[in-house]
Amino acid sequence: MLYREADLMAFPPDLAARAAVARAEWFVTDYFTADLEPNGTADIRGALPAGVDLPEMPQDTAIGLSYVEWARAFDVEEMADGSYRVGVVYRLLGAPPERGFQRLPVRAVEVRVAVSGSGGSTVLDLP
Repeated sequence: MLYREADLMAFPPDLAARAAVARAEWFVTDYFTADLEPNGTADIRGALPAGVDLPEMPQDTAIGLSYVEWARAFDVEEMADGSYRVGVVYRLLGAPPERGFQRLPVRAVEVRVAVSGSGGSTVLDLP
C-alpha cells in the first residue's frame, strides 16, 4: 500500500492526542537533557503530578552533560482510562567528563500523558 504525502504528514485528528504528543516530546527533551541549568529537575517535576518521587537525576549533579538533539513521537494510543501512551524516539549528544560531545544511538521510550478538558497535560510516570 502506498501512502500519500498528506497521510505521512498528518497529525492525529484528536486535539487531546496532539496535546499528549507535544507534552511527551517536551518531557523527553527535559528528562534526558542534563546540563548546567540552575533549575535542575524543576521542569521535570512541574510536568509530573504533585508528590511524585524522582530518583537521583543527573540534572542535579553535573557529572556529565547530555542534550537531546531531537525527540519525535512515532505512536500515540488512547488508553482505557482516557490517558495517552506516546512512543517517542530521541537522540542524545553526550559529553562524559573530560571528553567532547558525541552522538549516541537513537533510543525510544513510552510516556503516559493525561490531558484535561482545557488542553492542559500531565505526565503520569517516568519513561
